Amino acid sequence: MRYSTGLLSAYLALRPTQIIAVDCFTVTLANGNEYRYCNADVPVSFYNYDTTNLDSSLLSLGNLGSMVLGAAGEAPIATFVANSIRISGLKYSIKIGMGVDEQDVTISCLTPPTYPQSASVDASGDLGTGELGDMLLATDGVPSATFGPSAELIEGIPFLQALRQGLFDGAFLQRDRAFLYAWGAPPIGTVTLFHGRISSIDKIGRVEAQLKVKSDLVLLDTDFPRNIYQASCIHILFDSGCALAKSAYATSGTVGSGSTTMLINWTNTNPLATAFNEGTITFTSGELDGFSATIGLSGSTSLAMIQPLPIAPQPGDTFNAYPGCNHTTGVGGCATFNNLVHFRGYPNVPPPATAF
Repeated sequence: MRYSTGLLSAYLALRPTQIIAVDCFTVTLANGNEYRYCNADVPVSFYNYDTTNLDSSLLSLGNLGSMVLGAAGEAPIATFVANSIRISGLKYSIKIGMGVDEQDVTISCLTPPTYPQSASVDASGDLGTGELGDMLLATDGVPSATFGPSAELIEGIPFLQALRQGLFDGAFLQRDRAFLYAWGAPPIGTVTLFHGRISSIDKIGRVEAQLKVKSDLVLLDTDFPRNIYQASCIHILFDSGCALAKSAYATSGTVGSGSTTMLINWTNTNPLATAFNEGTITFTSGELDGFSATIGLSGSTSLAMIQPLPIAPQPGDTFNAYPGCNHTTGVGGCATFNNLVHFRGYPNVPPPATAF
């Protein structure tokens, strides 16, 4: 059982004949940016606290803070968008003990294409303000589609693509149930039903993804000590412990003819042909502009991807290739980067052995 607080409790005590419940989902990325969605057909907005405004309505908003509705026309401080990302499978559960609550969640997202506005109003069909925004139909064929509404973008990247690129690593997912007395009205209050961390991504398709979320108790499963003795370096290339600047090791390249979603042909200017093994590639032009992927193997004329790209790059598309690190003190590791001072491994640790 979840207890309601504030004016929500008082409102429910009046035994209203009708009350509207809307599930609100908040995705908080590791960088602190928040993205909010709801399962209603209209957006749900929360307003700032204002004790000096006599025109304010007393609307306690539970977990989101004790707030009241500000003056008429005041902009909301948080809006849960509707008809965008659909999240299902996140249930409310209550248990006795320290067991981790693990749930399977399905996220559906179909980003509709948007098209540039025609310069000719007379020759265009006036499409008004549809779901895709203020547009006019182009007269000279259908141009290349661009990404859809901003509500379906994460850090400027389409939602499902952001999942593939790891933008949800370390992200939190929270489910609140907001109660309204009428559609379009500010919530009377909210009750938090779940707060946890995105644990793993099981599958990503064209329109939906399946992932696992775990409650915050999963932190109790963390191995201690945090750092262990091992032969290879425990740092990740270009992280704060490695102390190298990623931008300083970028090698620009151009996609050659015959490239596919798994193999990119190019001219490798690095003296060490295998320098980009287990590195990354970020496109700087073309349809894949801004997209990053992991390189499996590199050679003097090609880069082999670990996973296929969404589409095949076109000849002439540009990109930056970044080297990988094998986490050793030899070639391909700290010695290659002249960074032995930051090596955090123990090469003399004996390998695991089995005794009979």
